[in-house]
Amino acid sequence: MQSCTPDPDKSYTKPISKQEINSYGMYVHSDYPEIYKSQYFHYDGDDVVKKYVEKIMSIFKKITYNIKHNKKDKPILNKYEEDEFQEATECYICGKEFEENNKVREHDHLSGKYRGAACQSCNTKEGKATKLIPVFFHNGSNYDFHFLIEELMKHEDEYNKVKLLSKNSENYISIDYGSYNRKLRFLDSYRFMLKGLSDVAKSMDDFPILEKEFEGDIDLLKKKRILSI
Repeated sequence: MQSCTPDPDKSYTKPISKQEINSYGMYVHSDYPEIYKSQYFHYDGDDVVKKYVEKIMSIFKKITYNIKHNKKDKPILNKYEEDEFQEATECYICGKEFEENNKVREHDHLSGKYRGAACQSCNTKEGKATKLIPVFFHNGSNYDFHFLIEELMKHEDEYNKVKLLSKNSENYISIDYGSYNRKLRFLDSYRFMLKGLSDVAKSMDDFPILEKEFEGDIDLLKKKRILSI
């Protein structure tokens, strides 16, 4: 016989509350102001996840456009660097000796700065690394990524690529979003730090970004607690 109430002799799930996301804050850090200036963004209101994805997609498109139009395909070397390259006998990245016709001038494709003599294999790997734009969430694997994936899938037709790396259906290691030429990679910083945000905050002495954006509220922001308004 079916019933509209749970069977006390069997396990069951009962929702007791619903969590609503009411704000987001993110800081975009850039070493290349000509590509994108470092700045902080935040939003309070309705449809927070949707607004976050719209904002980060807008930033992503602008960065991709600026990289495309500012990319330096040829390295910029002075005489000392050119002499150093000619005299190099091993790859500065992997340390292996160069084979014939396997030495290249590895450089930063955004600034054109020469970084060293490298083998073809390492040069290719470095080039692939610059195609990734990392986005860090603290403890995103266990919480924030679930909201993010749901919203990102609504935009899948635009870039036709949402790639998930997960341990199981509840725990996501990373999310790739974009195309072969340029993509966002969402990562969980907790996997690198292995500490909660409150512990990370206690281990730091200076908070230059927070102090700039939230002057006068820094002590409150460093604490983890439930606040009532």
